[in-house]
Amino acid sequence: MDAKTAILNTAESLFNQKGYAAVGVDLIRDRVPVSKTTLYRHFRGKNDLIHAVLTRRDDVFQTSLRTAAEQAPSGYARLQAIFSWHQQWFQSATFNGCLFQKALAELGTEDPLIAQLAQRHKRQIAALIAANLPATASEPSLWVDFLMAQLEGSNNQVVQFGPDDGRLSACHRLALTYVQQALFSPPDQN
Repeated sequence: MDAKTAILNTAESLFNQKGYAAVGVDLIRDRVPVSKTTLYRHFRGKNDLIHAVLTRRDDVFQTSLRTAAEQAPSGYARLQAIFSWHQQWFQSATFNGCLFQKALAELGTEDPLIAQLAQRHKRQIAALIAANLPATASEPSLWVDFLMAQLEGSNNQVVQFGPDDGRLSACHRLALTYVQQALFSPPDQN
């Protein structure tokens, strides 16, 4: 593995575990280990490193989520796949919340690019949801907002209260059943 990839991997892991404010470039450098010169050859500073981590994380996240959705046969099944993918992520051993929400909460006002990266990340998820709503959906943006609120709320619940004990799964099923009955009738025909 090259030094740049090692730095990105280490930074992403530390930011995920500890947040952004608690992690300095010295800690990242010590964990890789590389010299400060090597670190600064690849990244101008901590914010540049954060931008690179978020950009890479978004690429991996979106590709994985899109692939999971595309493996399902239809719009409603794809919405189910999007929720199932998130449920698996929430229960993974490395889940500590959304890196984009953390970045925005900790640093968004200091660095406009962080806010742009976080907003783009969420807009891409919303666009994937929108693409799988039926063309006949009335006020599709409201349905997208409803489903995004379910996912974002679930993320926050798991961060605050720990792994899902079944309640979030039940809430997801309830939300998806509501969407199915309101938008996909008869079921899975759109």
